[in-house]
Amino acid sequence: MAIFQQRLINLLAPADDEDVIGNALCLRSMNHFTQFLGQPALGFSYDSCNAAVAIALHANYPAIAVNAPGPLLFSTVFGTSRLFSGLDPTFNAFHGHIAPGRPFSSSLLEEHAEQTAIRTAENQGLPFWNHNGHYHLYVDLDPCIWCAPWLIAHPDNWFVHHFGQLQRQEPVVQYKKKLRSTTFGRQRERYHPYKRTIK
Repeated sequence: MAIFQQRLINLLAPADDEDVIGNALCLRSMNHFTQFLGQPALGFSYDSCNAAVAIALHANYPAIAVNAPGPLLFSTVFGTSRLFSGLDPTFNAFHGHIAPGRPFSSSLLEEHAEQTAIRTAENQGLPFWNHNGHYHLYVDLDPCIWCAPWLIAHPDNWFVHHFGQLQRQEPVVQYKKKLRSTTFGRQRERYHPYKRTIK
C-alpha cells in the first residue's frame, strides 16, 4: 500500500466528500492545539506541526460528524511534533517520558506529527476509520523527506490532507496565530532555550 492521495485543505470551497472530511479533521486539530500554541513554558510554538487521524467511533476520543453528502461519524486521535512531557499522557504511556535534559516527549524515535498520531492509535488497537477504501490523516504541513517514506512503507492506504507546504510555512503560522487570538486572546511568544523546529 502507499499514500493514496495528498491534497491541500480547502476550507472555503470543498470540492467533494474527501475535502469535507479533511476540513473537519483540520478544524478539529486546530481547535485542539490552539489552547497550547505560543506558550514557551510548554514548548509549543506556532511553527509546531500538528496532526489528526480518523479512527472508528470511540467513546474516549472526540467525535466528528460530517455530511458528505450523507452523514459520516468518526473519532479523532491527535499527534504533534512538539509533545511536551505530561501534555499527552496517552502518547507518553506508550512511548515513554522525555530523556533527561530534553524538553519534548517525542521519544528517542523523533516522531513527527503524523507518526505520533498513527502510532498512538495503533498502540491502543484503535481501528482507523475507512472511507472509500482508504484512511484519512490531517497534518499541518505536507509530509517531509522522513515522513513521506514512512507513510509509503506503512501497510495502510492514506489520504493525506495538509494545510500548507513545508517550504512555505508562514500561511500556516499566521492562521494559527489568528485562531489563537480570536479564541483565547493574543499570546506573545518569547525565546525559549529549547525551542527548535522538528518539522
